Amino acid sequence: MSVVNVIIPTLNEELSIATVINDFRREVPSANIYVFDNVSSDRTVDIARAAGAHVITVPNRGKGNVIIRAFAELDGDVFVMVDGDGTYDSSVVQSMIGLVANDAVDMVVAERALATNSVDQRVGHATGNRLISGLVRVLFRVDTRDVLSGYRALSRRFVKSFPGTATGFEIEVQMTAHAAIVAAAVRTIEAAYRERQLLTNGRSKLRTIRDGLRILFAILRSYRQYAPTRFFGTGALLSFVTAAFALSNWPTDLQGQTAGLLMFVAGLILFSSGVVLTAITRIQRQQLRLAYLQYGATKK
Repeated sequence: MSVVNVIIPTLNEELSIATVINDFRREVPSANIYVFDNVSSDRTVDIARAAGAHVITVPNRGKGNVIIRAFAELDGDVFVMVDGDGTYDSSVVQSMIGLVANDAVDMVVAERALATNSVDQRVGHATGNRLISGLVRVLFRVDTRDVLSGYRALSRRFVKSFPGTATGFEIEVQMTAHAAIVAAAVRTIEAAYRERQLLTNGRSKLRTIRDGLRILFAILRSYRQYAPTRFFGTGALLSFVTAAFALSNWPTDLQGQTAGLLMFVAGLILFSSGVVLTAITRIQRQQLRLAYLQYGATKK
């Protein structure tokens, strides 16, 4: 039988954490349920312990720090991560676990669909998620329409080869990029998305502008590692085009010539950086791929 760990990252989820724990214990009675708490100031920890979960405190703030600690701390065959706010539907978890345990899928992403009794997500969050998911699909060629979903089932080889560095909500983007880098098998499944418990006036801890920018920068950093030739090549091409435009339109103007030459030099630097980093990244990707392959689909 597969060893299943349910990982629930929490920060001030006293209104919903008992329900989440009980729901997943009902759906997966044999699973180990862990609450990794990010130093909540309410009764989350006490309620989680009373509900029978193993509670581990992570002092470094940020969801990314919590997930990375959980991946390092635990071992098993299947890892389910789910937010502690009660918005995700536990009834699909057995299907998610089955895809990992039986079909050798490395990451199952639960794509959020609004439940019939749910209110709509905040406009900024929904729009931002669509834009970010679309960008990630194009850049990393991973077929998921909900890259920011916090409800996933993961294989042991994926978890133990994941070199996570994100500290916040951009951790899900890094997971998607890692799947692309090591050519991991990814599947999606639809899950109902329910109304958030009114712990903080029903508001998400995700801040649309601040966290959106952090996620965008995480995408660019991950893409630089995933495809440095295209990343730096695009910058080099733009620099060369700008240089050609400046030199052709102001051939006798000193400032135009200077600007054109500077852009040309910038293009050469970007192109050279791409060539060098492509060689380095190829080695890093091979190392990540080997780390991924050395772990079996199940615990040995």
